[in-house]
Amino acid sequence: MYFLYVLSWFTFGWISSRIAKKQGRNPAVWFALGVFLGLISLILLYFLPKRAAVKPETAPISAPKPEEISMLPPEKLWYYLDKEKAQFGPMSFYALQEAWDDDKITASTYVWNEDMENWARLESLSDLHSRIIRRTPQS
Repeated sequence: MYFLYVLSWFTFGWISSRIAKKQGRNPAVWFALGVFLGLISLILLYFLPKRAAVKPETAPISAPKPEEISMLPPEKLWYYLDKEKAQFGPMSFYALQEAWDDDKITASTYVWNEDMENWARLESLSDLHSRIIRRTPQS
């Protein structure tokens, strides 16, 4: 006789967890509620609205590695001048790194951001220069 009681509790738990999963709810919580509340948990699930499924966000392609996070500069918009003095930007620090990797800029390239008064050569900004050349080019 007790076996039937226990079996019915777990059956309500299992059914509740399956329905909860389809509605975007936590199946483990609803399994426990189904075991303890039985038919009441199924009635609750019937009247509760469905939740939208939450999709995990994907990291951007050029996301920094965890060991690089401590050395990230504040996010500024950068500009640079090419050999013909054409201006490129605004761009993120990572885009500036990619321009370095693609040989679009060199140490003698003039760069600027909103915190600077005048254009300066990349090599004269030692902190920025060392951060850009620290990353190895992607092949």
